[in-house]
Amino acid sequence: MKKGYCLENKYVKYKKLEDMISWNTKEFNLTIDINRQITRTPDLSKGERLISLADSSLFDLKIGKRIVNSQLEEDGSIPVFSANVQTPFGYINDEIIDDYSTPYIIWGIDGDWQVGFKEKGEKFYPTDHLGYIKVLDKSIDPSFLVPLIEEQGKLMGLSRDNRASIKKMKQIELIIPPYQEQINKPKKNK
Repeated sequence: MKKGYCLENKYVKYKKLEDMISWNTKEFNLTIDINRQITRTPDLSKGERLISLADSSLFDLKIGKRIVNSQLEEDGSIPVFSANVQTPFGYINDEIIDDYSTPYIIWGIDGDWQVGFKEKGEKFYPTDHLGYIKVLDKSIDPSFLVPLIEEQGKLMGLSRDNRASIKKMKQIELIIPPYQEQINKPKKNK
């Protein structure tokens, strides 16, 4: 099923045109403000909850460090990821992440909009063109969030020209089901 140009997904919020137009002014003005939306409490099914990437008790969002080609090592063991979350652009032996006890969600900041997933224990080196999210709440399955974040980013128009900064990422809100439903949902390919 389609809703506008996006696939329907009950865990992704959609903006309605009527919420972006100011109808309450004396003079009719058809100016549309894409950043304005009337806040509505979403209809949540039993056990569902609304979460925000801005909630620091649930998520830790960071950006990697700048890397230049001369820092890459032919015999490096840690893949370096930049805006392309699927393919490393080189290898290095340095680390900036010191905890791989949980999986990470990664996103490209200033390339084509992409979201990826790194398994628990899978080492990677993020550049300053890559953001990474550590999920702090054990009742949230990180792999379940990947397609939801990707879809929200598309709805926000994140792209090479509309950079996916931490500030913009923190605007993402998602409705998630109880943990058991999250782990039983089919996952998107990495």
